[in-house]
Amino acid sequence: MEKKKKTGKDLKCTIQPEGARIKLIHKRSDMEDLPYMTEDDKDTIEKMLLQWVNSAAGVEASYGYKMLAHDPKMMQFWSIDFTMGIIGLVREAAPQVGDYCTVNTPWTAMWYVVAKYHQCQWQLHSALFIHSQIKGFDPLKFAMLDYPDHDTWNDGERLGIKFTKAVLDNKMTDELYKEAEQAWSLRGVLRVIGWIGMLESWCRLFNTLNVTSPAEAPYSGDNPKEWQFVDGYNQGLSMEENWGDAIVMSGSEKKE
Repeated sequence: MEKKKKTGKDLKCTIQPEGARIKLIHKRSDMEDLPYMTEDDKDTIEKMLLQWVNSAAGVEASYGYKMLAHDPKMMQFWSIDFTMGIIGLVREAAPQVGDYCTVNTPWTAMWYVVAKYHQCQWQLHSALFIHSQIKGFDPLKFAMLDYPDHDTWNDGERLGIKFTKAVLDNKMTDELYKEAEQAWSLRGVLRVIGWIGMLESWCRLFNTLNVTSPAEAPYSGDNPKEWQFVDGYNQGLSMEENWGDAIVMSGSEKKE
């Protein structure tokens, strides 16, 4: 039986993080008092928010998207074209790096390193909250993030941590670069650097606008036990199978 499509009335999150410097846009009514938002802007944003909640992910858009919703063009570029684009590119060139919600992979280790480096509360909370719902998650790994040579890490994670720290600190060595290129390919290295930069850009957005995480799930308004993508990852499905439309939103209609 086909799942019933949710409408604007089904977008249930209304949380405004305390101290945030910007209003989060959760649904159309949040835009009504914004004089710079045209009706076309409101239509575009509402459509994008609904596309997320109706995707295979089964969650509302995250707070990052709801900050950028003040500017539809920026939301499309930063959230969809840039973020989802670089995620897809990394997975194409270097699938061994991992997946957005896999655990025990270079991918997640890099995410932790960047979030900790920038002291980004939202990113730290988001990553660990999501990963704690995925089978195989080991919280001890985060505690050992400053010790990449510890046997807690597998070889891929160890390389991911060292490479990311070298990028962030501008301390890349020829030996480390060659190791990364051998593991991920030249194109993979280029795309991983893009992935690290994308994570950094989100940390700067959250920190500048002072958006931290409330006690609720970082993916707005949903109980993690109801997240469809968590069930999918725990069944070993791919990112595409889990997120569906949410990873290919480009402003065009999905082709049947």
